Amino acid sequence: MDSPLRLIASNPVDRLARTVEALLVVASVPLSVAELAEAADDDPERVETALALLRERYAEGRSGIVLERVAGGYAFRASRDAADACARLFERPVERGLSQAALETLAIVAYLGPCSRPEIARIRGVAADSAVASLVERGLIAEAGRESGERVWPFPLEKDYDQALKSDIADVKQCTLDSDADHIIAASFLRKFIEGDMPWVHIDLSAGNHKGGLAHIPTGITGFGVRFTLNLLLDQKIMERG
Repeated sequence: MDSPLRLIASNPVDRLARTVEALLVVASVPLSVAELAEAADDDPERVETALALLRERYAEGRSGIVLERVAGGYAFRASRDAADACARLFERPVERGLSQAALETLAIVAYLGPCSRPEIARIRGVAADSAVASLVERGLIAEAGRESGERVWPFPLEKDYDQALKSDIADVKQCTLDSDADHIIAASFLRKFIEGDMPWVHIDLSAGNHKGGLAHIPTGITGFGVRFTLNLLLDQKIMERG
């Protein structure tokens, strides 16, 4: 004759052990018996009984997670057998999605090309330092130089400018005789000597005249580009302040 079925009542200590287990999982620091009892709204002695049950369940050699007493409280840690695997995981760089501010900043740099933090801030309407730092850390953009107070912009170095380098008097020439696109031709000339993907920069320094000055230079003889070049040399540690 079949015996009647009945529900098996759950052990109250088991229920408390599950609560304590959850508290230890979400905690970022070891929790004392008193803190666990307060959070679980239970008696400290019963919490200690629940901890003894969990220590048996999460013992070294029985589980990948080990419960141990540390710093006056209790906390979970990885087992010794899993330590190497955990170390390899944390050696990997953390990949997080880009924030809205970082996405906006990246779009501005992609559209404008080389630009300064103040330019980005002017377009976005807020400071860009945090977003720029995040993008630099990820290797998505690189800092090209400090704001020097002088307006600079990259030359277009398209291959069709190479036509102007052809000459009857030399293999290559540094500039055109009529001065059209003179600086671009000079940069195109220098590019012929760059091997592979070597980073390089051609900065054209001008001491030319500009009526009423230019940017922060109030005089007619501007010496434009010198301030930027000095900042670049200091940033790249090619020279030191003396």
